Amino acid sequence: MNDYNKKKKIAIQAVLEAEKIIRNGFLKLNNISFKDKNEKDYVTNIDKEAEKVIISLIKKEFPNHNIISEEAGKDLKKSEYTWYIDPVDGTTNFVKRIPLSTTCIALVKNNQTILSVVNVPMTKECYWAIKNQGAYRNNQKITVGGKTEIEKSFACVEWWSRDEEHQKRGLEVFNIVAKKAKKIRYLSSTAWDICHVASGELDFHICDTTFLDLVAPKLILEEAGGILTDENNNNVTINNKNIIKIISSNKNLSKKIYTLIK
Repeated sequence: MNDYNKKKKIAIQAVLEAEKIIRNGFLKLNNISFKDKNEKDYVTNIDKEAEKVIISLIKKEFPNHNIISEEAGKDLKKSEYTWYIDPVDGTTNFVKRIPLSTTCIALVKNNQTILSVVNVPMTKECYWAIKNQGAYRNNQKITVGGKTEIEKSFACVEWWSRDEEHQKRGLEVFNIVAKKAKKIRYLSSTAWDICHVASGELDFHICDTTFLDLVAPKLILEEAGGILTDENNNNVTINNKNIIKIISSNKNLSKKIYTLIK
């Protein structure tokens, strides 16, 4: 078996094992807490249980690889390979019984993402991509939409809700896009949104986030023919640890969106 295909097989196995836990816990959460003192960032027992299963499978197959995970933190082995894991991206949606959340796994080799898997437990959609091999949803190849005009586009615009500056700027951008685009939504699950840009259901997506939320869906978007930049039209790199406003879209729309929100 091709080495990347073996890694993909393990990653998909891991998200499907996590899916069982997430689907079972969707309507019966029993341990909800907060990561922050302002009580805006949820964490649940399901996040932790799903993460534990994923880490266990990856460590069993690749004991010498690094792991960076949303809840468990870092386990570094000085390997050229690093697994990034987010067991539930869109935890607030999950807590509020809104079925728009994902499980994200990405494998990075020497600062380049080579494999990504984003699973949507409640709809059983599994997105994946291997570097230079295209992007897929449940083994069907996907591509970004072909819209060339913002006026005909279906958009999703979100913002970082934890401070006043990002809220103000986010509302400004939402208002600008709402007046221009055909339809607009705020869906609150970064990886879900970007994967739906990759598969053409959304034409573009704007949000504030950190790279950990982007490392898996970014490769899927790019392998589907899309582009992800920051609001200054620069490529988003793995070394960027700041909160950034990102734009994901097809290549026809990217510069037009950048010009619009500037």
